[in-house]
Amino acid sequence: MTNEEKIALFEKEIEYLNGEDFKEFIKKTITLLPNYFFEVPASSSGKFHSALESGFGGLVYHTKAVAKVANYLVNLQQYKSKLSEAERDCIITSALLHDCLKHNWENKTGFSVHEHPVLAGEFVKTDERLDGILSEEIRIVIGDAISSHSGEWTTNKRSKTTLPSPQNLVQELVHLSDYIASRSDIHILFEEDEVKPTLPDPNEYILNFGKHSGKSLTYVFEHHRDYLEWCKENIKREPLMSLIKLLEEQEKNQEDDEI
Repeated sequence: MTNEEKIALFEKEIEYLNGEDFKEFIKKTITLLPNYFFEVPASSSGKFHSALESGFGGLVYHTKAVAKVANYLVNLQQYKSKLSEAERDCIITSALLHDCLKHNWENKTGFSVHEHPVLAGEFVKTDERLDGILSEEIRIVIGDAISSHSGEWTTNKRSKTTLPSPQNLVQELVHLSDYIASRSDIHILFEEDEVKPTLPDPNEYILNFGKHSGKSLTYVFEHHRDYLEWCKENIKREPLMSLIKLLEEQEKNQEDDEI
């Protein structure tokens, strides 16, 4: 994806922001995010998010949903009267970036890492490539809200890190937005004309791992189906999983047409 295409995915959510400096900051930050951010599901297990957020591009959908909920909350009079315009923009910005390093920088395992709130918060606060757009004070507000977005879920048996919990209204609203948007029985709707994540062409997708690295997915699908069955059980990586499903559906439709 080009940087322009990445930014276009969040065109509507960027317009929630009032300050042009915040808009510039979020656009710049989006261009720095690892490529997997635009492909992976919001949940590695699929237990804590809606069906839309559990497939290809699910993390993008989840991010858009969190920003949408946050925008509703900050414009409620009960909160609007307690927040400055800059604080409202901090909440929206934090919502858009809260999971930006969900799998760390390199996505080595294909799973989310417990420390991702702190990793993302430090990135927003300290990355020199983002200097000169927002003040250091504002970046700290955003970074701290991102770092504490997991709320009461601060520990994990697979990590020694204890995450910070929300300590003020800005942080509480970022956490609340994420909590609401990530419920599996709450489905956030998107407009028909919104730009959505698009699967790559399966005919052009080249495997970059394993014994068939360098071969096209369609070739492996045709000649080494057993390997893709193994991938489905062990790799579970996007967009590979969705592309295999697409090829299987195309094959079934072709068989049905021939009956």
